[in-house]
Amino acid sequence: MFTKFIASLKNIIMGIMEIISHIIVLFIGISILNYVLYYMMQYAWSLFSSTTVGKHFIGRSEGFVEHVTAIFSQASPLQFSATIAAEVIAGLLVVAFIAQFLYLRNLLYSPLPLLFKGVWAFLAAIIASPFIMELHDFPSQIVAFAIVLPAALAAVPPCMKLASSFILPVGEMAVKIFSSIMNIFQR
Repeated sequence: MFTKFIASLKNIIMGIMEIISHIIVLFIGISILNYVLYYMMQYAWSLFSSTTVGKHFIGRSEGFVEHVTAIFSQASPLQFSATIAAEVIAGLLVVAFIAQFLYLRNLLYSPLPLLFKGVWAFLAAIIASPFIMELHDFPSQIVAFAIVLPAALAAVPPCMKLASSFILPVGEMAVKIFSSIMNIFQR
């Protein structure tokens, strides 16, 4: 009896460690993606702003320059990238676990082709952008959306896969119970 308890405890701990390792790898990957995109955007902006057309554009569109300056005025690009990655992953894991638990993942995510699964990333970025805007003092929600979208596109499939691996869908049982009840009344 005690050995069964130890074996089941070991399985639980191994499952938790597997979840943590998946989240860490996802976090590192998305942080690197954000970091590379940050420097690519910064380089492209500095290159564009040094041209004649760029200087003319900067002189005429102060609002856009304010948005770009807000992004590049972050204290540490690495810390900024890691923070965005952590916030996006945490939010998407919550959404994925809820969607899996309520059987929404099986209805609205799994049967869709890959292109349409990206809709979940857009929805996640739209939902997350007001919070990211407040946390990082961005001047608009559009800026926050643009920052969050690449991370959301990269994080949705792994988060959904994690949720399906470790959460049992209660909604699936509810659908089976409901269909059984409907079969009883149809007789």
